[in-house]
Amino acid sequence: SHWDEVTRLPDERFPIAPAGSRHVAISGHLRDRLREYRGIEATVCFNTLDMDLLRFGDGVGCRRSLGISDRDLVLLHPATPYPRKAAVVAARFADAVAAAWDGRVVYWLTGGSRDPLAGQGRYVFMTGRAASPADMYAATDAVLLTSSWEGWGNPAPEGAALGLPVVTGQWPALAEMRQLGLRDIPVSAPDAVARLLSELGGRAVHRVEELRTALDGSALSGELEELLSIPGSPPDHAGR
Repeated sequence: SHWDEVTRLPDERFPIAPAGSRHVAISGHLRDRLREYRGIEATVCFNTLDMDLLRFGDGVGCRRSLGISDRDLVLLHPATPYPRKAAVVAARFADAVAAAWDGRVVYWLTGGSRDPLAGQGRYVFMTGRAASPADMYAATDAVLLTSSWEGWGNPAPEGAALGLPVVTGQWPALAEMRQLGLRDIPVSAPDAVARLLSELGGRAVHRVEELRTALDGSALSGELEELLSIPGSPPDHAGR
């Protein structure tokens, strides 16, 4: 990317890899990119799940505060709609779901203020955030993350770990998440709408316990401490 090229320019004030530094990548793909484009070796530490922050939300209260009926089908798109988030793709999918669903469909774009389809969709458009991630997910029937690029894409494993159907775009880290237990629905799949409808109401097919275990963050601080304790690590950071 342009950012990568700029930061690779010689700069005595900010060496990319000072002697003794340790680098962490949040996916194997990013580790490989660091090696290929910057000559940097990195250790992979996946973004972790904090289930204590994700579970036991007040879905009923959240829906009530947002004016959503308990009968509405809520499709959550937790994103700010800059281009790579592909909000139009998500909105078109929500429109297709609305055409097949016998009831009201809510397309909830948390970080946006404008309907990507400018009022032409068959869904009810909603924006804004819930009081907490747990409330947000508890009020949701399915998660949409239709991005063309993510470094990791936290909402995908978060939704999966809560047993929600997850509809995805296409970015490299998805392959690693699938190995960990994610069973997403690619938005480009011809049967994506039918698959979503079949997985509603607790019928998603993720390997939930495997995913939670793989992304459990309880050991992360120890892993980072071990990494920074390697001889030659920067003295200001070693052992912290």
